[in-house]
Amino acid sequence: MNSSNAGSEALAVNDLVAANLAYYMKARGLSQARLGERAGLTARTVANYLHPTLRPASRRGREVGGRLYELQKMADSLGVPCWLLLVPPPVRTP
Repeated sequence: MNSSNAGSEALAVNDLVAANLAYYMKARGLSQARLGERAGLTARTVANYLHPTLRPASRRGREVGGRLYELQKMADSLGVPCWLLLVPPPVRTP
């Protein structure tokens, strides 16, 4: 990965995580607050993963990515392996 693509690839991963989190939350009937409670995270933290473009920038002005331990906590609370939040989803029927 060259540095010119780093930002766009990070955004793509953040969007992928957001889509997967939303999918598994809906499938399990969990709100942001309830997932946060189950995972030991704040609802704001969950919201930051669901809406990565709204996440506050770092002190250097760069987009901030998620933390693996937070992803693991949410995946555990959703009952899915963490890696499922990081891969393109299968074709989902409505």
